[in-house]
Amino acid sequence: MDYITALENYKRYLKSNLTKKNTESMLINVIKNFFILLGINEIEEITSDSFINYKEIQIKRGVGGKSINNYISLLKTFFEYLEEHQNKKDISKYCTPIPYKRAKTLRGVKQYKEEHEEIGKVIPKEHFKKIKQCSLDSDFTGANWLMIQIGLICGLRNCEIVSLKVNNFDFEKGTITVFSENSKNGKWRTFRVGNNYFLDRIKKYISENEIRTNEFLFPSLVCKGKHITTTAFASNFKKIFSEAGLPVGRANDGYTTHDLRRTNATLLITAKPPLPIYEISKRLGHSSITMTERYLKEFINEENNEMIDRVVKNAIRI
Repeated sequence: MDYITALENYKRYLKSNLTKKNTESMLINVIKNFFILLGINEIEEITSDSFINYKEIQIKRGVGGKSINNYISLLKTFFEYLEEHQNKKDISKYCTPIPYKRAKTLRGVKQYKEEHEEIGKVIPKEHFKKIKQCSLDSDFTGANWLMIQIGLICGLRNCEIVSLKVNNFDFEKGTITVFSENSKNGKWRTFRVGNNYFLDRIKKYISENEIRTNEFLFPSLVCKGKHITTTAFASNFKKIFSEAGLPVGRANDGYTTHDLRRTNATLLITAKPPLPIYEISKRLGHSSITMTERYLKEFINEENNEMIDRVVKNAIRI
């Protein structure tokens, strides 16, 4: 049996067991990647050496030991399904993880970069005007520019930006409440936006596009009732930055959508006066917090409102 047929059967099996869509997508991507990396088409071609080669390939690609073991675990689930439901040979026995001590020493590229302060690029302020113009030229609704603005001003993750609804904003209090099951800590967080002019732009966008309270700010043009995907957002970002004459993608030493978030944090910490680190951490929704943050009991501190408004307004003018 070829792996594509096996995958289709597995998809139907997952759906029949009411597997969450995100979980299903992750499983399928890991399995598909396994066959593509090894250049294998048929299930019968898999041997114990296949898994040895798979681990070596992932290590060379800079994938961390813990991540590789997670992938192996997901692959084992797939092959156990084939053995039970498709009467295929016993492959799951080859799905052995990297020993714990060695896995711990294998640092992923992302983790290595973070530890060595290689955390991506910051978009210079002088590029903002050009990016704005190319964004507005690419989309008459203003959605592309607004998504970029939200990344720069609020520091949200891509998955959080695309899934925003009108009711995520409290325009009276000037706050935004965000939750994303794809985020690292999977929690709600509320923080002050700190830019009333920007909030007015959002209200204008909602009014002009006739978006209701419980509807997505950035609806999909393909699937009714769904929001735009992070892939579509990244594609629009690439097109806009390319038209602005800016490099795009890590392979080209260029910018990615995540750099909007990094730029937000950098502008706020280098502002005069700077926004306190604990406020920036709360805005970004980081799961690891400093000792100073332990003294912060509320997401929104009324005494800080004036300071937040001043710093954000002065630091990020777009």
